[in-house]
Amino acid sequence: MKLTPLSELVGRLRTMQLGFMPTEGYDTLVAYILGFDVATGGGALTGLREWLITQVRDGTNLHWPDLVSMLLHQRAASNPETHEWGERERIDFLCDTLEEFFKVQQSRDGLSTIYFHYEAWLRRHKWYDPPTPYWLPPPAPKKPPHKRAKKAPTIRRKR
Repeated sequence: MKLTPLSELVGRLRTMQLGFMPTEGYDTLVAYILGFDVATGGGALTGLREWLITQVRDGTNLHWPDLVSMLLHQRAASNPETHEWGERERIDFLCDTLEEFFKVQQSRDGLSTIYFHYEAWLRRHKWYDPPTPYWLPPPAPKKPPHKRAKKAPTIRRKR
């Protein structure tokens, strides 16, 4: 049995949740997507967290569901016609966000682009220390090459 990619399921998850889950709702959909990602060894949502951080411009310590909520609040605050976000609107926003992400992720050089923008975003912050493997000891200083001592000339005795 072939596993349908999550990017192809988003549209159906938006409109037919009960075909995939026992109950309908935003939190149930997030749990389903988290489980799908775990079932694929983290492959289904590779780059999502980093992409969301560049969209939100914050939240390096947050998981992707929290970042989606932050993005929702930012977009709602920037919209003068702000209204209460109900369950249906939150589901639609999540699905729209995932579709937007998958479009970037699956484009040519998509993951490279996502990680490039994430790294650029990180480097703009004073607190960021570029990747350094702190768990490894610093390299030992190089020693000059060892010079061989000259052998004393051997004297051959006549017999």
